[in-house]
Amino acid sequence: MRILRYILSFSVFMLAAFPLFAQRETIRMKDGTEYTGYISRQNYADGTGEITYSRITRSIAIEDILSRQTDNREVEKLSAEWLEWAQANDKLETLREVSYLPLTIMAVKGDVTRDYYVLLSGSKEVRCFSISGGKASISMGDIEYVRKPERDNTLLTDIDDVVQTETRTYTGVIREQQPGARITIWNNADRSLYAIDYAEIRSVGKSAFNPDYSIWEQSACLEKLHFKAGWSTEPGLIMENGFGADINLLFAVPVGKGSELRQYKYEDIASVEKMPNPGYAPRYDIILQEGEARINRDSTLVAADILSLGDYFYLNPEKTDAMAVVTAPEVCVETHMSGIAEVYVAKAQESVQPQSVYEAQRNGLKVPKPKKGEPTVTLEMYTYKSLFESEVEVTRSESINGTVKLAFTLPEPGVWFVYLRKKNLCWVISYPPEEQKEKEGE
Repeated sequence: MRILRYILSFSVFMLAAFPLFAQRETIRMKDGTEYTGYISRQNYADGTGEITYSRITRSIAIEDILSRQTDNREVEKLSAEWLEWAQANDKLETLREVSYLPLTIMAVKGDVTRDYYVLLSGSKEVRCFSISGGKASISMGDIEYVRKPERDNTLLTDIDDVVQTETRTYTGVIREQQPGARITIWNNADRSLYAIDYAEIRSVGKSAFNPDYSIWEQSACLEKLHFKAGWSTEPGLIMENGFGADINLLFAVPVGKGSELRQYKYEDIASVEKMPNPGYAPRYDIILQEGEARINRDSTLVAADILSLGDYFYLNPEKTDAMAVVTAPEVCVETHMSGIAEVYVAKAQESVQPQSVYEAQRNGLKVPKPKKGEPTVTLEMYTYKSLFESEVEVTRSESINGTVKLAFTLPEPGVWFVYLRKKNLCWVISYPPEEQKEKEGE
């Protein structure tokens, strides 16, 4: 029973691993081999497993090398992954002003031929690194540790690991797992790392990092349970692994954007399979300078030059380049600006009687010279009253990077003013009607 408990405890933590395209994990084996990837299958009965990887660092015995050929591959011929790695690790060499990476094309007994970068060459073995994918069959007991990198500060959606002990709950990212010994978790609440012994843990689970999105959009992978009785679940997520006398597992399957929870016993499970999630839709933050603003991640948003005329305020017609154009009613403004509290969105009103250029200039309005045959000028205006009576709802949120997101939906086409009251700042957005957009597209 002691051996069984060890296998089950270890498998609990491996189930928290994410696929390589979401977060690259380092899986180090006791023989020194390191994989970058994820554990794609675990067999509970015999303690074996499978790793799906995109990179590998290994030591190869000289007698296992069937052939090797050096290829000084020029930068232009390197893949994007090899070039990025070479630059980050300062591995590029130069000869007669030509930069290249010395790779070795190596055929190894029991493996496919790969491109390797030789890290260390000895008389008995060669230590080398390769950017190439594959699958490796392993014994789970041969794993020394699994390490996960820090969560990128720009990642807005993700899956949190949830670790419960008798006295506390930790929610964040399990950064390292040492089988049968301990885990290290980054706790979101106090932004600290904690090492926790296996014996202290009551359960390990998952939760959505961003409550505004479905967990099925935030998880890079899905899991599938295979049972000893010969049947399997549909793809879902293991939401909680229980410890103690009654070892159970909570498994969720998608129902729309929600979930249906099911409970299974470990003793009935033969293996767990992990696969990429086709519905994975990561969302990222943008890093902005103080005062900078962008609209719909498309273009820079510039504060408008607003002039006053009695009870009205209008956009300076000589500086209409500050007007941003959108093609859909859903608008998202992102900015790095402190003290944003009251935000109002109101539609501009054309002046009831377009004024002649002479009258406008006499009233002190800055207006452009009229085109031939156009003696009048139309001004886009608004009043504070129209702002404060606006029924456009603005949703405000702020990321860990200080990026403030303002999201709203324009109810109809027109010119709209977005006013930040305490900042006395205004952005102007044009949402043209369909016929105008079609004409502009011709």
